[in-house]
Amino acid sequence: MNAWLDGHTSICDPRYNDGRDRFPLCTLIFWEKMNKVIEEQQEWKAGLEWVKERQLEWASTGKEGLIHNYGTFAALEDIRLASQLQLRWDTIPAKDLAQFLGTKWLASDNIDQIAERVTKDVRTWGKVMVVRTLFQEAIMLYGSSVSSISSTGAHLLEEFKDELVNGVVEKLYVPFNINSNHW
Repeated sequence: MNAWLDGHTSICDPRYNDGRDRFPLCTLIFWEKMNKVIEEQQEWKAGLEWVKERQLEWASTGKEGLIHNYGTFAALEDIRLASQLQLRWDTIPAKDLAQFLGTKWLASDNIDQIAERVTKDVRTWGKVMVVRTLFQEAIMLYGSSVSSISSTGAHLLEEFKDELVNGVVEKLYVPFNINSNHW
């Protein structure tokens, strides 16, 4: 009877107390957030395990030169997952590092982060440009046979026209995802 009187603002979970208790709807939001945090923690832990395995492998095969400073590896264990890491130009969430620790496929966001950092590097500023993955998408859209999609691609390419035509950039690097296999 309580389910009818609460205005549909609660839920039942059959996994808890055989579904007899009701929870507020905000519980569902909490569960979703907790699942996301748990996934991030598992990804971070897997990344740290991969680093430890590489460290032991390199040390056992006489490649100690690859391990310049053991403190670098140890520092990864001290990083809190929810913290922000200060880089030369800005900050990134520590959880984003997990993508780089291991053999997982780098997402477009990761490639864009790398491209942005290389482009903002003072030593290469104004000489080298690493475009975002949007550039690849624009080329693919421009080559499409569908006219509406083709015009969208042309519009995206116009954004890069000034830097390229005016000679502002000496070298242009474009990350391409080929056959969804590698960058």
